[in-house]
Amino acid sequence: MENMNMNFKEFTDYIKENIKAALPESYRDAEVEVKDARKLNSSYTSLIVRREGEEIVPSINLTEAFNSRYANGDSIENIISGIADIINDSRPDFDISMLNSYDDIRDKLFIRLSNEDVNRGMLENVPYAQKLDMVLTYHIALSDDPEKVTSVMVTRQLMDYLGVDGRQLHIDAVKNSMEQHPLTVMSMEDALRESMKKNFLSAGVSEAEIDEMIDKNFPRGNESGLTVISNGDKINGASVLFYPYMLENVAEQLGESFYVLPSSIHELLAVPDSSGIKSEQLDIMVSEVNEAEVAPQDRLSNHCYHYDAKEQVLEYGNAYENRMKVEMREKGQAEM
Repeated sequence: MENMNMNFKEFTDYIKENIKAALPESYRDAEVEVKDARKLNSSYTSLIVRREGEEIVPSINLTEAFNSRYANGDSIENIISGIADIINDSRPDFDISMLNSYDDIRDKLFIRLSNEDVNRGMLENVPYAQKLDMVLTYHIALSDDPEKVTSVMVTRQLMDYLGVDGRQLHIDAVKNSMEQHPLTVMSMEDALRESMKKNFLSAGVSEAEIDEMIDKNFPRGNESGLTVISNGDKINGASVLFYPYMLENVAEQLGESFYVLPSSIHELLAVPDSSGIKSEQLDIMVSEVNEAEVAPQDRLSNHCYHYDAKEQVLEYGNAYENRMKVEMREKGQAEM
């Protein structure tokens, strides 16, 4: 059936009614459900196809399928076929029984950072830690396959079932993340060099040729004044904000206090105070970059923060500047 005139409701209804026909015989009695779903930084309409006895099954994002494929001319048959492939190929490579024991999942915990306002509804049901408008949630890695990341968020219900309190959960999840995804701090220039080298290596260019080309065209240094803060994977790297002494270590490397730009959920940027750039300009920069270059689900915040190395305080950039104005005014009055 070729039909490019369906609205979203008709699209989801059609897929729900026809998906089992595209799946193997073992799915004939499966339960098919279309429902609203939430994950960090986004909500969507989800398709669930569950056979009897299956506990973990893929959640298919129909909102994305409609907006990125159907609305751009892909046929409904191709979309259903692709969904069927995802469902049929999604064989869990983990033992679901491990969720019965905290000892079994302790070393599989990791952390993610996201925006409080965007995820406010979800936060009612999950344990989290908070810095300003950023929240840290806890997740269990169910697969070690880097090409197919499977994880589950720790809810309050699961935390209670496992018999662990929030403090211990936080300690273990942060410890694992630090060990498995260590902090990386490098200049923007070096980060670009590293990214370019990785891309050329994957294209089959020799390492010697790459080094020669990069050194010639991208000399080392830090002319931009920007420092990239992330983890080694550059995935969910902004969560390093919760690594103990991370801000203190960056301040020590820079030799001064600095503004923190929430580049995305994957990395943060540090701008030293000596740059002379103020929070108003940085807020505009963050908002414009988010709008033009960062996918909605990867956005962390639309404003900058500031870390005061002397006071060891992280605060909103404009709050820091207002605090400095008050201190200067009070100092001036005291000297009169």
